[in-house]
Amino acid sequence: MTRESCLTILSESIDLMNSQRSEDSLIPRYNECLSNMSFLLTITTNDSIERELISNSLSIWTKIWEAVALQSKYISTSHVKFDHPITVYRTRLTRGIILFARNMVVGLLSLNALTDSDKIQFYNKNGLGNKKDISSDQMILSLYMNHAENVIPLCIRYLDLLNSMDNNSPSQFIELYHNSLVACFQYMNNVTNQTESLAPAKFVKDIGVIFSLIQGTKQYVELGRCSQSAENELLLPLLMYVRNLMSNEKIVSHVINDYVDVFVVFVSSYSSHISNRQLSEDNQLELTFLMIINHFLVHESFGSLLIRCSKIAPTSSEELQYNVTVNELLRVSQIILGSKDQGWDDMKLTNVCAWQLDYFDYISGETSELLKKPDLTKEESVRLSTLHKLVISTLDGLSSLARFNHVRAMLNSYKFLPKLIEFFEVIEKNTQKRKLKEEPIKPGMKEFPHVKLLIVEIITALVYENFENQELMRLKHGLELVLNNCNLDTNEPFIKERAILCIKYTLLDNPKNQNFVRDLEAQGTELDETNEKVLEQAGYEINIVDGKVSLKKSAKIEEVENNIRNGRSV
Repeated sequence: MTRESCLTILSESIDLMNSQRSEDSLIPRYNECLSNMSFLLTITTNDSIERELISNSLSIWTKIWEAVALQSKYISTSHVKFDHPITVYRTRLTRGIILFARNMVVGLLSLNALTDSDKIQFYNKNGLGNKKDISSDQMILSLYMNHAENVIPLCIRYLDLLNSMDNNSPSQFIELYHNSLVACFQYMNNVTNQTESLAPAKFVKDIGVIFSLIQGTKQYVELGRCSQSAENELLLPLLMYVRNLMSNEKIVSHVINDYVDVFVVFVSSYSSHISNRQLSEDNQLELTFLMIINHFLVHESFGSLLIRCSKIAPTSSEELQYNVTVNELLRVSQIILGSKDQGWDDMKLTNVCAWQLDYFDYISGETSELLKKPDLTKEESVRLSTLHKLVISTLDGLSSLARFNHVRAMLNSYKFLPKLIEFFEVIEKNTQKRKLKEEPIKPGMKEFPHVKLLIVEIITALVYENFENQELMRLKHGLELVLNNCNLDTNEPFIKERAILCIKYTLLDNPKNQNFVRDLEAQGTELDETNEKVLEQAGYEINIVDGKVSLKKSAKIEEVENNIRNGRSV
């Protein structure tokens, strides 16, 4: 296969699309062109060398876009009917050309991965040493910058035609335009696969149109005219395309600053659609959606987006959609922060920690205000219930982040521990602990489960081998709060076990904190049997001599430490 052969096939296709001859005379020529295009697709799909040899030809790409522009102009006219024979043949031929372009991009990316010397050697070896091609990276940049003008309008028109059909429309027409969309999305995914290194200026202008396409595609899928496998085939390359675009920080900034509304629609609709699908082993769609959100998650302005969405006025018609979006974004952040150990650098950790802190300040303030109220209206109770989910997601994210030294240092630099203790105290004073036996909620108290145990987890991470934070726990009365949560509370499962570890690290090598128990009664904390057991499990014994309380390391702990110092096994 030579470049000249490709140009001949493409030129014949363009001549045919420009022809005004009768339908009967055109159909045989269309069939011949489709046969030739099928041959091109077979070669460029299966032969990597042939694909690379022709992919860097400016002449071939010029012909491709001439053909696509002709189809876009033709199909955009109002009188065109989706089932007209010539329209069907043109659409089939254009689909073949776009699939050919999709394959060509793969060749360009392969060429772009070669060093300059390897490219010269490759061309010389295959008889193209005298060809004066533009560089492959410049070609990719050109395709990247221009596909919004060439392919996206075609996609939008195909969607219009699909939506104009009803359930009685012949399946072959639905299949034709569906498959044409798939070809376009596959090309768009390929051509944006190196977005991180490309200029985002073009898509700053076109991002609204792109989100319209994304939403229109999802609305078409919800019509239920395609199987789940066909749905995957359509949505996956589209979401991969969005993932590619959002890997560029400037595009993400533009969405956060200027397109919050369309982003909210995208997140709420696609998350709902994905969660309602039947579970299968192939979860690529969900993974790709998570990758898209991850690009926002590591952006420094993500917190401002969450706060703006959280502030949508109650009773607003958009409130539910915005609430779904905030919940989904924080849910996804929990998944990513809790499971992703690789790929974090200090900049990403700084960005994530920064917006988590911003959002904690907002959400803890809103929550504290409602918790402190003796009585809540119905609307306030609903609001508190919404805030409860957001608080859990935020604290769980911070707990996951706290495993990184860089994050703990950042939390300390922002004086986070005193804020956390203050919030802990508000929850402690205004929420009711539940025992095994059901009891009515006391006046003024609220239900706010599973929050304190996350707070204790974060405190544990912050006091570990950190003398300053150990001191803060005593000075800000955080230690009493931890001790007060060692009794059974079905609202906070396993908080006792977390409290034991927290107390252990708070008292470790800190005489003032160890002596602090002498003043427990004076500070209003009862040193009961449960607290004694907790301290003992943390490695300390409680002695009462002449009515005075003292604390010392247990004999077992001292034995272990002596063995370690003397080099004996434990």
